[in-house]
Amino acid sequence: MNDPHENDAASNAPRSTPPPTDQGQNSPSRDVTNPPATPSHPNDQPHGPSPRKPAQTDARAEDDDRSLDDACDETILTPRFDAHRLDAGQHDASQADATATDENQPDAAHDADQTALHGRENDHAAQMQAAIEIASRDTPARESKSGSVSSNDLPAKLFPGSLPPGCLVDEFRVIAPLGQGAFACVYLAQQVPMRRLVALKISAGTTHDGSDAEESRTLARLDHPGIVRVFDQRHLAGHNAHLLYMQYLPGGTLAGVVTRVRKFRRDSLASPPGDDTASELTGHVLLDSVDEQLLNASQQVPEHSAVRDWIATSSWPMVVSWIGVQLGNALQAAHDQGVFHRDVKPANVLLSAEGLPRLADFNVSFSVPPSTTATAQGTDPDEDNIANEVSRSIGGSLAYMAPEQIHAVANAICDLSPQPTAHHEVGALADVYSTGVLLWELWQGQRPFEDEPSQMRGRRWFERHRERRRTNPTTIETPPTQRTSRSRRSHPEESTAGSQRVLEQVLRQAIEFDPKNRPQSAGELGARLRLALYPDAARLFDPASDSWAGRCGRISPWLIAAVFILLPNIAAGCFNFLYNYVEIIGRYPELKPRFFHLANIVNAIAFPLGGMLMVMTAKPVATAILKARDGGSSDQDAILRTVHLGRRAAWIGGLLWFAAAIVYPLVLVNGSPSLPPVAALHFFGSLLICGGVAAVYPFFGLVVMTSTVYYPCLIRKTMQDPRFDQRHADIRKWCGRFLLAAAGIPLLGLALLLSRDTIAKYVVASAVAATAVGLLAAFAAYQCVQTNWETMSEVLSNRKRSAGSIGLDRPG
Repeated sequence: MNDPHENDAASNAPRSTPPPTDQGQNSPSRDVTNPPATPSHPNDQPHGPSPRKPAQTDARAEDDDRSLDDACDETILTPRFDAHRLDAGQHDASQADATATDENQPDAAHDADQTALHGRENDHAAQMQAAIEIASRDTPARESKSGSVSSNDLPAKLFPGSLPPGCLVDEFRVIAPLGQGAFACVYLAQQVPMRRLVALKISAGTTHDGSDAEESRTLARLDHPGIVRVFDQRHLAGHNAHLLYMQYLPGGTLAGVVTRVRKFRRDSLASPPGDDTASELTGHVLLDSVDEQLLNASQQVPEHSAVRDWIATSSWPMVVSWIGVQLGNALQAAHDQGVFHRDVKPANVLLSAEGLPRLADFNVSFSVPPSTTATAQGTDPDEDNIANEVSRSIGGSLAYMAPEQIHAVANAICDLSPQPTAHHEVGALADVYSTGVLLWELWQGQRPFEDEPSQMRGRRWFERHRERRRTNPTTIETPPTQRTSRSRRSHPEESTAGSQRVLEQVLRQAIEFDPKNRPQSAGELGARLRLALYPDAARLFDPASDSWAGRCGRISPWLIAAVFILLPNIAAGCFNFLYNYVEIIGRYPELKPRFFHLANIVNAIAFPLGGMLMVMTAKPVATAILKARDGGSSDQDAILRTVHLGRRAAWIGGLLWFAAAIVYPLVLVNGSPSLPPVAALHFFGSLLICGGVAAVYPFFGLVVMTSTVYYPCLIRKTMQDPRFDQRHADIRKWCGRFLLAAAGIPLLGLALLLSRDTIAKYVVASAVAATAVGLLAAFAAYQCVQTNWETMSEVLSNRKRSAGSIGLDRPG
């Protein structure tokens, strides 16, 4: 936290020092509801997938990382921080210290005890015992009927941050501290009447505008499995404190998991080349962190859990993507309620005993609209209003802030101005950015940007950031050797695996400098990350460049449409012309002039008309595909036209052939009365069968291209299609109908040929072989289309996701 009136004056900022938790290198958040972790001996190794004895250089690097992360993770701005309150708090603290020194000497012993207490942080049991001893010496010897010390009997200086274990606060029995921030403390407590464990958040004092109660009511509305459940709120009149008790999750936070991943990555880099003992990072690293926290909290490890079984057998990119899906869904649910988190970081993501992530510590005060009456009237707000707006509009952890959030914070601190536009800038896309940074760090063990902890405080650092934002909005192609600032990205491990490739692409877009280039909602972020959980679907939506889908995706859609439409029509037309000329026209020489003249007229009309109709049908599809290749989004109309392209091509070709089948016999019969009706009917049947060939095979060819290349290309940007289930059912229905037509064509053709006694056997054999090959091709296309849509349904179908529990997209 920075002094708004000084440049780079970090020493004046108040800081909090919570008890040790599983946060590792991350500094404490404002409110952390994870159980206390018993710190291991310095020589102990984390329970990673492949433990090794670290080198001394690793230990030094770990210390450096810890100091770096402590500086970067610091919540420099909090919802109720403002310059007046900071100055007043420092002034009151100075007066209180002077009074305590001059008038209350016994308090010096208390301070010494507190110093000794914090000096034994590495021994959690000793810390708890010391807290009880200190409380018993400072607290009057009065206990409740149950034998527990009541919070009403505690002196104000122990409340709320130094409550001893066992004391009663309202109806809650304090068990152990979980976390401490600048304005509140969180304890593990037992709600005595309900006999359940809860996380009890205690904030000293209440705000004059009732924002504490507003925060509680807002959090209570966020009823989502991915958000820590808030039960109720209380007001402790004796100490003028606000109590908020919520769901207790014993699995720790993602901060502890990040620590293990960082250690694993460092050990992997330190291992010599060709070392076969180095194992691959898997989901066990998440379960090991959760299990350690469960043991420290005396909680039972679940024995039978589908979620834990899936995590244990999954690769780390898939697990990280799965966590991102849960966070995206939770954030979207909050955004739909008008609440933005604005402080997404590992320490604010709690874990259940099964390893399910849950969001906590919403920066709710930032979601309250600012008072813009003065600015709306064209007048300057007074100093009190400015301070109030600053206190209601800034917050977050610097290392995970989006660029626009840092920009808004800079305006609020350095200029002491509310900047009304900042409320609109720092919204859902800022949470998307922070989530991207969190997931990148969870995946790689390091953040995507290298910050400058020694120089990133105060006005100067904000000015440097604003300059970078103005002159260098995006540097995604910056080589990894030039990583020196936030605008330069670190390079992840290279891999061709589908899940990891999808994860990297999505996270790189999520941490784009320009908000317009990021996923446009948290739901979209989760939907795109869901793709990494299904490698088969990932190969459809993100095909390898050397695959046939990747190659076809680079070919002009006009060329592909022309090939699949023209080739069957040309082949059917040539076969029909030769067959009818030999079998019918050749037997009636007087029909030859009329036949050639009629053929020229029909072809001159049918082919241009068909070509014009196909261009009109395919143009919107080709435009949407080319736009999607360049990174653009597609609307529902473009997607609908693309899915129906094969069917429309079949209808155009089939109707034109059907018209020709009627025109040819009528004109020839009228021109030559000697032509028997059986020959005319034979003419009609041959044209009808060739028209079926010209309709069925373009349909299957275009549907295969649509299902394999074009539809995934249009959906790839958002990975969301609210009408997917309807489209899937429609495709399945029409593919079945055209498959029946493809099976009927050989039978009709064979019957037509056998009806003529003069047909040579080789003609019959050739026709049967050709139609059999066509039927097999149609069946193969049918199978391909069905498989592709079933695969895509894993990530796009609303029915499959709603059938199971929310948050179990893959394990369920």
